[in-house]
Amino acid sequence: MEITKDLLVQAYNEHKIEPYEEELIDNLRKQTFNGIPITILLFTNFLCKGECYVCSVNLTRGMDHFHLVHGDINCIKKNDEYPNHSWVEKGSFVYDTTDGFKWEKNLYYELFEPVVQEVYDENTVQTYSFYQSVIENGTKEISLENLALVTQYIEELENENPGFNHYYLKRELKILREKKKIKLFPEKTMAEYRKIMEKEKKTE
Repeated sequence: MEITKDLLVQAYNEHKIEPYEEELIDNLRKQTFNGIPITILLFTNFLCKGECYVCSVNLTRGMDHFHLVHGDINCIKKNDEYPNHSWVEKGSFVYDTTDGFKWEKNLYYELFEPVVQEVYDENTVQTYSFYQSVIENGTKEISLENLALVTQYIEELENENPGFNHYYLKRELKILREKKKIKLFPEKTMAEYRKIMEKEKKTE
């Protein structure tokens, strides 16, 4: 089936594609990955791109019952070493961190034709080494100053190229700043910080 804009709009209007539920967002807001609230990471599209395995693990940290799924989908080139995509299933929905929405499972399977290769539930992930390594990173902390710099940098990039979850990301940044009493840095500081970040990207 061809995925057109009209099809997506219709599916959204019929509640076959929905934002993450508020209960899940509340749960994820209380947890961090590399010192940053998970909600901010998952609502920042450019941070999720190409990181579906890590992001899917982090998404499950706000859920009681879930299936973490690895498989091949038709819009991503197949990889000979491992499944090309990872997503989370709960109830009748598929949660895909690539776009930050939950999809009615039947629609998701019809559109993306996934070939499932691995499935973990909340019990079997306890013996999945990759899952545990991601969880361990959740215990890392960063200074308040670095948190302020990183999140302001994220917001600047987001404002230049708004993503699917622009509203939710802005809301989470506002909540974080109010909770931590974070003040914004001046433009000069951020310009210098951006130079450092762009330099690091080039050396990666």
